[in-house]
Amino acid sequence: PIYVPGSANNFPLKGGKYSDWEGGIRTNAFIAGGFVPKENRGMVYEGMISIADWYGMFAEFAGIEKDDTIAEAANVWLKEKNLPTLHPVDSVTGLWSKITSNKANRQILHASEKALIVLPHKL
Repeated sequence: PIYVPGSANNFPLKGGKYSDWEGGIRTNAFIAGGFVPKENRGMVYEGMISIADWYGMFAEFAGIEKDDTIAEAANVWLKEKNLPTLHPVDSVTGLWSKITSNKANRQILHASEKALIVLPHKL
């Protein structure tokens, strides 16, 4: 079946884009390239990661802080002008080392305003 909106189908999972069914929130991801240590190449991680975690992990790869000091400085000016402020980056640090050591054990994830995953259940 085709799910509207988004016209996607993630068969055999139920649901598609923008849905809280497994077809709308479960996806495959991979990391490749020369920056991946040789001992971690070909590794499979079957845990749970949020899209918000990627920013912190990429910052970790690049060797920079995940804090967005430019946005924080802009928020000072925006507040003075009574304008809406930028949302802070919501990410984690140290995720790559946890994944590669199989110690990343996230048990709770807010999938949407209607769905909460508390392993092994989705509420």
